[in-house]
Amino acid sequence: MKDNKSDCGALFITPSRWLWKNEVERPWISTQPLGLAYIAAAVRQAGFPTQVIDAYSLGLPAAEIRARIKDFRPRVVGISAMTPQWPDAEIVAGIVKSVDPGILTVAGGPHVTALPDKAASHPDVDIAVIGEGEQSMVEICEAMAGDGSFDAVSGIVIGKDGALITTSARARYTELDKLPFPAHDLLPQSAFYNPFPAWGKKGNFSCIISGRGCPYNCRFCDVTSQQGKRYRLRSAENVVDELSWVNATFGVTQFSFRDPSMICNRRRLLEICRLIGERGLDIAWTCNARANEVDPEMLAVMKKAGCRLMQYGIEVGNARMLKEIKNITRE
Repeated sequence: MKDNKSDCGALFITPSRWLWKNEVERPWISTQPLGLAYIAAAVRQAGFPTQVIDAYSLGLPAAEIRARIKDFRPRVVGISAMTPQWPDAEIVAGIVKSVDPGILTVAGGPHVTALPDKAASHPDVDIAVIGEGEQSMVEICEAMAGDGSFDAVSGIVIGKDGALITTSARARYTELDKLPFPAHDLLPQSAFYNPFPAWGKKGNFSCIISGRGCPYNCRFCDVTSQQGKRYRLRSAENVVDELSWVNATFGVTQFSFRDPSMICNRRRLLEICRLIGERGLDIAWTCNARANEVDPEMLAVMKKAGCRLMQYGIEVGNARMLKEIKNITRE
């Protein structure tokens, strides 16, 4: 079979805010869409021409999104959305189909993982991806460049002729060190992003993800349903390789680890801190944690390695509720 990868461009889009009511605005808080950047990197590594439009952070109006789609002429468009963004994602899917009905529209992200059938039922959405999208999107692009059949792609819901076809479940990816680093070069410059003040200052900032899933099961949180209860870890060396690369290549000096709690594995955390010091990385970073996991020695090592802030999920001061929803005590 002829390799048609070079003719099968893949475009990934974050929907602009308030696109659905035609009052687009650029949000005052914005961070890199690492989920899409990971997928874009994997698809590009597989040999497909790839672009990303961070329309959410850029505050792009519909006309600009349409113009960029026309300019790139993709065959596959991936759209990522959380639940508040879904009405905007629907508009983006409609814009794609208005440019060319033959473009394959693929929806993914937390909202789609929670409600894949509803997403795939939208008339302008061809496929909904359940869970992490790197492998699924590579296989979807390969199918699009090949015979156009997606039945062998696991972890998706296909909307076809008014019916829904759910393929076999996809196992969660465990070899995270083998994934390419997020495609930062396809995003706006790092200085463009404006993080939450607690994460870092506007300027040379980036998020980073050192693992997926969470060993805890707080009742209000969707991480375990989205990513699983097993905390799948990248190695300390792989994490620091990414810190070093983003620092050297893009001038980023402020990082925020977006893992639900990156300190669950104490040994790996201390190894990350050791490698940061060993490589002489002059960076500052923040992370999430649980109060029952820290100790004075750990905190001292983290501070020496550049940690400037840890965010704890306190949630509530009522002892009974803390026990019920987080299985933790006030003490």
